[in-house]
Amino acid sequence: SIIKELAALRRTLIISLSELKSLKARMSAAVAAKTIATLIATNLRALKTKAAIRQAIKDNPDARRKALQILSAPGAGPVLAAELIGAMPEFGTLTSRQAASLVGVAPHPRQSGERKRSGKCQGGRPKIRRVLYMAALSVIKAKRRPLCAFYEKLRANGKSFKVAIVAIMRKLIVTLNAMIKAGMSWSEIHST
Repeated sequence: SIIKELAALRRTLIISLSELKSLKARMSAAVAAKTIATLIATNLRALKTKAAIRQAIKDNPDARRKALQILSAPGAGPVLAAELIGAMPEFGTLTSRQAASLVGVAPHPRQSGERKRSGKCQGGRPKIRRVLYMAALSVIKAKRRPLCAFYEKLRANGKSFKVAIVAIMRKLIVTLNAMIKAGMSWSEIHST
């Protein structure tokens, strides 16, 4: 889909921009620095894909409905909405466990014989997981309830930051999936 392609292009441009900035910082030759500055400027102009993604979502009624539902959640922004709509077309048709596993925030048991270790979150779709991490982080920093209250409770119970934030990510993706499935907004799903 066009949304998926534009989101992939945006991710690639962001990675390229980061690499160019890092390279520029290491260059001492004026000619090299000037060339890299030109490439950075070109990437910055090309990075205006956000408007194109927004327009592609607006032009597709189903994508527009999903985006509005996703954007009603705390911490969810247009990048998360675009990633979920573009890179996870099955979103909204999954069970809670499938949604969490597909993103890579569901702990999978690691057992061998009689040795049992705690579960580990892995696999899934890392590009969605990265954006979901940023959404969870913004929820915590902005102290958005009820997710922040859940995070604070986990931390008070001795859970590490990593465990607590993955729990927020899981709760967020599971709730978003349920919202899309039920056709409800964040406030509607939490009032039932």
